[in-house]
Amino acid sequence: GHRYALQGDNLVLFGAGGGIPFYGVERIVNGQRTAYYAQLYGAILDHVVKDKNIKTVVLFNKALSMDVNPDLLRYDRAPDNSDTLDVYGKGMSGTLRILLQGGKDVVFVIDSPRMDFDPAACVSRLANTAPAKMLCAIPREKHELQTNQYHRKVQEILKQYPMVKRWDLAESLCDARYCWAMRDGIMLY
Repeated sequence: GHRYALQGDNLVLFGAGGGIPFYGVERIVNGQRTAYYAQLYGAILDHVVKDKNIKTVVLFNKALSMDVNPDLLRYDRAPDNSDTLDVYGKGMSGTLRILLQGGKDVVFVIDSPRMDFDPAACVSRLANTAPAKMLCAIPREKHELQTNQYHRKVQEILKQYPMVKRWDLAESLCDARYCWAMRDGIMLY
């Protein structure tokens, strides 16, 4: 096969929109379990663990929403557990353990702040000569309120796996007051 001399020359993305990249975690949609994601990610993770050429695994998914429309999850090993955060934590923990046992370097990405507007609107405004009325940001406090339960659960699990690197996207996108979609004319999303 090819020998890659350049770093970053070989990246493979596995996944499906809306899924959680952990063993055994299913979403509940309209009251129905969607076993599809648990099966898909189980197969992907098995493949990744077996493939000796895959050295680093980056896990990322949309932050769990616990506010307006809470995400509902089930764990296939404990189907009666309806505590979404607990299910997420168990799935995350089991998955990290298996990946580390498989000799992988693991990076866990903590999701970016959720904007309550379409960041594309910031770009279209650049073309207009009228002064920008809208701040292309949300208050940091809003981001923290929306995601504090998700963050607490993620940090609790990561503490148990000090070998896992964490990449918190908010550290790049937020300052003390705001989380930015666009800043100084540069699109961050």
